[in-house]
Amino acid sequence: MKKKKILQRAVTYYRSHMWCSLLVSIFGMIFIIAMILLGYMKSKYYQYLLDTTYESEKVMIESVNKNIENQMESFIDLGANIAVEDRLVQEIENYVQAGKTNPYASKLMRTTLKSTTYGSGSITGVAVVEEDGLLAQFSREEVGTEKVKGIWDENNQDEIISLFQKMKQHNETGLLPRYIIVNGANEHLNVSGRGVLHIAFPIKNGYNYKHMKYMIIVSYYSQPISALLKQLSQGGKR
Repeated sequence: MKKKKILQRAVTYYRSHMWCSLLVSIFGMIFIIAMILLGYMKSKYYQYLLDTTYESEKVMIESVNKNIENQMESFIDLGANIAVEDRLVQEIENYVQAGKTNPYASKLMRTTLKSTTYGSGSITGVAVVEEDGLLAQFSREEVGTEKVKGIWDENNQDEIISLFQKMKQHNETGLLPRYIIVNGANEHLNVSGRGVLHIAFPIKNGYNYKHMKYMIIVSYYSQPISALLKQLSQGGKR
């Protein structure tokens, strides 16, 4: 009962004083303006977050792309330098002339291929290919003594022969670049889960690349590229 009287007095006081209505109107307008500003600020802040995230992702993608480009250029430079080594070219010719079954020539050929991998820890193997298929190869992860196991085996022969023909036709046109990035044998036969990336390079026949007789396939550990691609994947999840 007492509460009801207090409420009635408050209502009567409100109705009898104009400033109360004016004050309520002012507070009402302030509240509406505040809500409008709050909605506006939320919208702007959300857009700011989107823009910031987009810019961060853009910078990261550009950085990763540049790093991948630099890594691939490094791989290509290494392989191109191996392909023009005079010693390698001469040893291939000696190996073919001596006969592919000649033990001494085979050992010398493998030693020569092994020496080409000394220039970089990123190279896992080098293979020499002719028109009929694999001629010789060396891999850092080879196992066994009598039957060494390299990156390429009999299961890849058709692919290798096809790649050789593709390389030969490409280099007869004189178009650049001369190398071909190879799709296939992306996991090392001796090391489960060890990813590899291959780039094929032509070997000059005399003073030019027309009517080439041999090419090399340089195999690299793909971990550096995989790590960069993983950054993109993790960035997308964030």
